[in-house]
Amino acid sequence: MEMINKEEVLNTITLFNTIGQEIQEILVANHEDESEFLKFMEWEDTELQTIERISVQTSKNIESFLNIQDLGIYLISFQKNYFKTKSKSIESFNKNKKIFRSFKPILSLLRDDFNDGIDQLADISDFFGVEDESGIFEIAETNVARYRAPGFEPDTINLFAWLRRGYLDFNKIQILQYNKEALSDWVKKRDWVDLLNNHEYFLSLPNIFKDFGVALVFTPHLEKTVFGAVRWFKGRPLIQISDREKNLATCWYTLFHEIGHVLLHENDNICEGSITESKNKKNRKESDAIGFASENLFGGNGLRKYLFEFQHQKVNDSFVIETSERFNTHKMFVAYWMIKAQVSNLTSSSLIPKISFV
Repeated sequence: MEMINKEEVLNTITLFNTIGQEIQEILVANHEDESEFLKFMEWEDTELQTIERISVQTSKNIESFLNIQDLGIYLISFQKNYFKTKSKSIESFNKNKKIFRSFKPILSLLRDDFNDGIDQLADISDFFGVEDESGIFEIAETNVARYRAPGFEPDTINLFAWLRRGYLDFNKIQILQYNKEALSDWVKKRDWVDLLNNHEYFLSLPNIFKDFGVALVFTPHLEKTVFGAVRWFKGRPLIQISDREKNLATCWYTLFHEIGHVLLHENDNICEGSITESKNKKNRKESDAIGFASENLFGGNGLRKYLFEFQHQKVNDSFVIETSERFNTHKMFVAYWMIKAQVSNLTSSSLIPKISFV
């Protein structure tokens, strides 16, 4: 069953017979003609399966027609049990609808891996690996508590789901043992420099990184989550990055930030809330990763400082080329920091290719 054709939350009472449906099945089982039965009951214009309630006298009339001993008693008992079940089902349905609203943003992360549930909420439970949907909140709270920091309060469910998707994708990847030297050599050789604005090359990097024993996973961004994360599983690093700003410059920055953590902080699990915070808001490890990314992509912090001197100003088209040559930096990153510094011209945004992980 495909998710698009599946109810968000199934009201389980629909899985149970109404009294009318039960009578209908009894008629079939006893080879009785339904039209004759309806005529006997004077229900000519009634769809039998829609009837939810009958009186004791009606149950006796049905028993008389079918000539089945104690059928009336059975039908009244069945009806009572149905309404008890209906009350519980409605209560559960309303509760689960509220739960589903909290989970709905993560549906895109399920992909085709989780679609065997009775409804979309059940698919989400399968994704999280739990049987009781209400238990997801407690599990999520426990798992994302370590990622809270001053100035960054994530959406608990979204971040837990985002990290969960990364872990699930990590388990699909057949990678070698981590080779720190191979990863470092790839950075130092700088073959990637001429391909910085090629989004197809960027999307091919997971296959390249597999040879270094590094799992690189691209996960669509969810609101109030992170740019990227590094986690280690049995000595193998998982680099997970999002398409938070939907542009290639941000993705390259996030990737190199995470590579910095992998190379400099082995076996440390780290999540990034923001890539544009100043260094005095970061701990030492964050400063290391920022420096690593800045040095390799921008030649240091000079480009950023220079462009912020022109903050809120307008510049001509030649400014991008001149600045790129001055700092020996790709025009895409000049345009990136111009936008951050609110330095405007007519072409800067067009120099940053768009990218999406959906």
